[in-house]
Amino acid sequence: DLYNHEYERLYDRYIQYDGNRGCRYRKEDWYLRAGTYYIRFTGAEGSYSFSLQFESAKEDFPESQTHPNEILSQAADINVDTKYAGLIGLDDEQDFYIFHMPFSGQINLSHYRYGGNSMKYSILDMEGNELEHFYDEYDSNKGYAHSVDTYSLEPGDYYLKINRRYSGDGAFYNFTINIKPNSCQIAQTKRNKSKASVKIEKQAGVTGYILQYSTTREFTKGLTKTKKSKSPNIKLTGLKKSQVYYVRAKTVKQWNGKIYYSEYGGISTMYY
Repeated sequence: DLYNHEYERLYDRYIQYDGNRGCRYRKEDWYLRAGTYYIRFTGAEGSYSFSLQFESAKEDFPESQTHPNEILSQAADINVDTKYAGLIGLDDEQDFYIFHMPFSGQINLSHYRYGGNSMKYSILDMEGNELEHFYDEYDSNKGYAHSVDTYSLEPGDYYLKINRRYSGDGAFYNFTINIKPNSCQIAQTKRNKSKASVKIEKQAGVTGYILQYSTTREFTKGLTKTKKSKSPNIKLTGLKKSQVYYVRAKTVKQWNGKIYYSEYGGISTMYY
């Protein structure tokens, strides 16, 4: 049996007889916060032995039994575009983080889990209400769980909550929140032989737009050209008169000395 510093039982397991070893044997992985724990052995008479090995979670915001991260007011302040590591333990129900969304756009939450229990990742508003949640899925070929989930947010502060999906043990995890401006669509195209005008769906607050036009729907390198513009209205020249062209666009946002790009929007066709 495993107990925490307040003598509350966290875990118990019966040790089965191992015919290959000629004794009862079991190996356990326990995910624990820093602190004091107690192990109790009970059962039939006889001698026993055990050993403990330690592997650090390398948490960016280390928790302990006396300094937990269990409620919103204890949330760790994090930055976007930065990788963080943490741990959900047997005596650790959930972790909270707070982050700032500087502009209207999307977050890409990339998260990994190593060993242990499946995790739930939730986006909360500043009142603690859940806006969206995601689960990780274990990949037996890779030996760990990894997912990338996307959600649209308005500017402001938000919480990220991480907790077990099921009751039981915990796990090591790490995550990164990347931000992108909202993507855009092609609103209209007008073609006149070797010239064309393209109107991109306007997005408020963006710095500019990037338009790609190509003679292949796959936008193959060498057959694709790119044009940058601060305006959503773009003129094209030098087109092949009897060639179909495909166009798509994405938005650009400059913030805090960095440039952010959206995903490309849908593909439109320009006929000759």
